[in-house]
Amino acid sequence: AQRFLQGGEGGEHPADRALTDVAPQFAQAIASGEENTVIQYAKAGDLRTLAVKITADVNGHVITFEDITRQLLDQRRAAWSDVARRIAHEIKNPLTPIQLATERLKRR
Repeated sequence: AQRFLQGGEGGEHPADRALTDVAPQFAQAIASGEENTVIQYAKAGDLRTLAVKITADVNGHVITFEDITRQLLDQRRAAWSDVARRIAHEIKNPLTPIQLATERLKRR
């Protein structure tokens, strides 16, 4: 989490800074009282999608997050693959009888 929030190796330690400076999206989710949310987090030109869970504690909040960017991309690819397969099937449906009729005409 530290490397993720500070954008890699080096740089200022994120624990030494305010949450609104490090990750304003997280601070906004806490302010709105959300417990589970999905956040688009941009860091150094890289857009990531995070599944975030926020739990209130007597000393503040505990924030856990998981990078689900890859999972969403894989789901999107699978959906487009299914669409392409269905379109190819629909295109092939009328072509099969035409092909069979052409083959019959050639035999005659």
